[in-house]
Amino acid sequence: MSRFSGFMIVIIELYKKILKILNSPHTLTYNIKNVLFEAGGLGLLVFLILYLFYPDSSDINLSTAHILINYFSFGLLTFFISSIYLYSIPRIAPEKINESNWTTKKEIISILVLIILISSGNFFLVVYWDLSEFTITNYLYTVLETLKIGLIPIVAAVLIEQKRRLKQNLKSAIAINAKLNNFADEKKKDDVFSLRDENGKPAIEFKISELYFIKSAGNYVEVHLMKNGLIKPTLLRSSLKKIENQLSSLEGIIKCHRMYLVNIKMISYAEGNSQGYKLFIKESEYEIPVSRNYIKDLKKRITSMQLG
Repeated sequence: MSRFSGFMIVIIELYKKILKILNSPHTLTYNIKNVLFEAGGLGLLVFLILYLFYPDSSDINLSTAHILINYFSFGLLTFFISSIYLYSIPRIAPEKINESNWTTKKEIISILVLIILISSGNFFLVVYWDLSEFTITNYLYTVLETLKIGLIPIVAAVLIEQKRRLKQNLKSAIAINAKLNNFADEKKKDDVFSLRDENGKPAIEFKISELYFIKSAGNYVEVHLMKNGLIKPTLLRSSLKKIENQLSSLEGIIKCHRMYLVNIKMISYAEGNSQGYKLFIKESEYEIPVSRNYIKDLKKRITSMQLG
């Protein structure tokens, strides 16, 4: 094998690894709390960078107070642009932009777009204050310089955060699985339970040991029960919220996603990645996602449940 061939093999393998990392799942953290926190952090960062590295008042013939007001304006504009952008991302096209299909590549691209928007907004603010002349060259220079400075820290921060979440979720999944294994030899309860439809009429009767999970399906819910050795869905006209209220007295039934209720004792094992968890259902190929908002409660309920 020639040196060139060996070099090309190394390059191809490196490319595959990079591609795998970029296409790996990443948490979509654009809820209102995270949006305000991240936008506030970006605004403060811009203010501090300008305060520490921008030319002093003697260079630009402005008073110290005037300069500080300008710095604050840049930071405030950054906060508003970031807030609107981060809050809007998952709401522009929720079927395409959601946690189930969000990847590291999309996260990096999203942040780069945000940096372009921030640099553009601040550039036009400078032009408005007559501190710079508006030309395409000046605009492109500002954007490219910002990207050049921010590219490496952004990629590094995203990858570090992804690795941290992955490590944390894998560790938690191991702890959850250890507890789930304790349910394996437990004698299942055969209490009979009856679910009512939206009109309050009894509609489905089953044993608790037959219930695996319940999924929202528009104006209906799918109640997945074990019947004759197979897990089959039964449609019931009702909202998931009403069904959750009916099952609130049962310790082992918990909401793990906005669309799912799951019987904890029917979970085979949990699998963690950088996004969160997936629950694998016993005696089936069903995979149920766990939303970030429900992870803490799920772990608490599983670890606190008593055998028997």
